[in-house]
Amino acid sequence: MPECFLFVGNPGVGKSTILNGLISEPRFKSGFSPGQGMTSVLQCEEKGGKFYMDTPGLADVEKRRIAAKEIEKALKQDGDYRIFFVLTLESGRVRPQDKATMELVLQAAPCIGHKYGILFNKVSKRAQEEITQNPARADPSPRDVLLTHLFSGNLPVTTAIHYNPNDDDLEDAMNVVKPLRPELVRFIQGLPVICINSRKVKAIEADQQRQLELMKAKRRKLQEIQENQQRLQVELAQARQQLHRGPKALSEVRVGDRVLSVDQRGRICFDDVYFFGHASPTETATYHCICTASGRMLRVSSMHFVACPRSTTSSWKATTFEYAKDVCPGHCVWVEVRGELVAEVVTTVSCSLALGLFNPYTLTGTLIVDGVVASAHSDWLLDDFCPRRCVGWLPATYQALFLPGRLLYRGLGSMAADVLDVNNPQNNHEKKVGTSPRAFAFLLALSVVPVATTGALLHQVL
Repeated sequence: MPECFLFVGNPGVGKSTILNGLISEPRFKSGFSPGQGMTSVLQCEEKGGKFYMDTPGLADVEKRRIAAKEIEKALKQDGDYRIFFVLTLESGRVRPQDKATMELVLQAAPCIGHKYGILFNKVSKRAQEEITQNPARADPSPRDVLLTHLFSGNLPVTTAIHYNPNDDDLEDAMNVVKPLRPELVRFIQGLPVICINSRKVKAIEADQQRQLELMKAKRRKLQEIQENQQRLQVELAQARQQLHRGPKALSEVRVGDRVLSVDQRGRICFDDVYFFGHASPTETATYHCICTASGRMLRVSSMHFVACPRSTTSSWKATTFEYAKDVCPGHCVWVEVRGELVAEVVTTVSCSLALGLFNPYTLTGTLIVDGVVASAHSDWLLDDFCPRRCVGWLPATYQALFLPGRLLYRGLGSMAADVLDVNNPQNNHEKKVGTSPRAFAFLLALSVVPVATTGALLHQVL
């Protein structure tokens, strides 16, 4: 059977130049070609009983269908193949069209599996150093990040990867022949041979658009997951520095501490406590104990708001807020499971008396207590006048009213809470925010928020 060296890649990656250097003759067209690749059909050259194949690129829009047929033709020679995908980096990243080409070819010939080589060509000196040496000792290394992105999805993983440095002498040179670096020659000749039966090769999809759209969607999802994980890792490290003794009881939390919370998009994060509506270690209160199917238990006062999804399949956007006293078995609440929000069914609800009453407010307006999501807000000024059907809007209304308090915290930090006596502990253990003399000044500051804000919110739901 013939022995074939097949090079696959999009226009401009340098396949033809590599082949010319490999056979030491200028048989393959190479050089500057604006708007399209130099190779438009399969070019196969024989030397020393071996066949060297240069294929057109699928990213060439005008010749895409022809290129697909030519690559399919190259794979149907019934021979022993060494298959190389030639890629170039763009700002240190794999180009989407190069990855799409790899996926299309490997899907058409699944018998290739992981027995192929990847040749990163024209690698800049800086990228070569970062990828191969990792001088900054980054963890994960730039090489690991690059390959993780490349093999994300359905690509079979290969370990045959080579990084070929950029050669300025070959830039846009026409049909030039220059000996390849010895390490590149060893890489090409050392790749294991794979036998491909033409009957096992399927047609290659000529249209890359759908493939690229799927890849982009996967990449966006992967990037969102990675960013969320990185954000949680950073915030977790910061929180551990502040709460190095591990989880704290609410009685031990102070203004400026960061506690587990949920942002507006439903992502778990660490958030600042910026004041306490109530902080009384000596007051006895009636608590509602809300237990979930997994055994989580939230203990809150009866008029505290709890985040309740409509069902176990609901998204965060479908969350409503209910008084703890109105939450019953069969309702759902949000719980934190390994850094993600999960809706769980409430199994039992009970009441008990307990010593201590603490109400920390976070910048996002939510907090996670014992693994269960609750609002930072409880009943206050508007509850007695609010129709039952509008109760779910009250936490958002109170969050808007407390904007000046958040701005005050942003500017002065925990000092503002100490001066206004809204930190933990408090000198005056009144039952409602704003009834102590200093906290009254805090409430007065809130009056700068136009009353129209509250009126507009209530008007929408009425």
